[in-house]
Amino acid sequence: MAQRDEIQALVNDPEIKPLLIEQRHIPQADGTDRVVEAPRNFMRARLRTERDAEAVELETVLADPYARKRITNPDVLKRRLTSSRRDIVQQQPPMTTPSQRSKVFALMKACEAVIATGMPSKQEMRRNADRASSVGVADRAKRWDRAQKGNVLLWKSARQILDPENDDRDYLNVEQLRPEGLHQAVGLDAEIPQVFALSAQAKANYDAIDWKNPEVQAEIAARLAEARVKVTTGVRRGALRPPGNYKVYAAPDGKTFTGPFGAPNYKRYLKRLDMQKHAEGAIA
Repeated sequence: MAQRDEIQALVNDPEIKPLLIEQRHIPQADGTDRVVEAPRNFMRARLRTERDAEAVELETVLADPYARKRITNPDVLKRRLTSSRRDIVQQQPPMTTPSQRSKVFALMKACEAVIATGMPSKQEMRRNADRASSVGVADRAKRWDRAQKGNVLLWKSARQILDPENDDRDYLNVEQLRPEGLHQAVGLDAEIPQVFALSAQAKANYDAIDWKNPEVQAEIAARLAEARVKVTTGVRRGALRPPGNYKVYAAPDGKTFTGPFGAPNYKRYLKRLDMQKHAEGAIA
């Protein structure tokens, strides 16, 4: 609650309010305009460079008399040039004083604290364990997004004002504020099941547990039964067996066959011996 009041006070501060808030005129059915206040949308540095290069190219074409003769509708290019120049000026992050930067930085930090409140963690978003329920993580994420949209826009505007030339891909990505959450190595009820791997905490406490203790083993069995997990041991079908575990097939002449292809090779060899025996009998 304190952060929300701080955000409201900073947004209404006359020194930085013009930097963050703009007035938009929305036409109404009766012909009048309704004025609303909304967070300002600034243009990224890369986009400003691209629009400026486009404006220079349009000016060059319009100033060249030979190129102008080949243009069927120069008024369209003029309007496009005017629009590009206007957008570059209106959507460029403004210059700030040290006092303004200090207040904008305080606003950014207050927005970060409020945004993190109720934000589903990375582990919760990955697991989505309550996907079969009407109050699962997806619904919580949607409610959070609707509730925090204004604060997220203020946070992005504040970051652009503080560093207008920063063009990193994730500089304005709110996902960097998402908490990691409690690490769970086995996500058996997750929408995206997780592969078993010991977390840093589990590795640190591994030796402190007596895994051969009957009580510990009973608790593990109870948790597996609660999660409806079936654990099987032994060599599964199709798995490679270590050398020496293969069955030995011995032919009448003493030749033996082992290995993964022992049985089919043994049968083919017996068939060859039988054909050879019949051939020798026919010749005799």
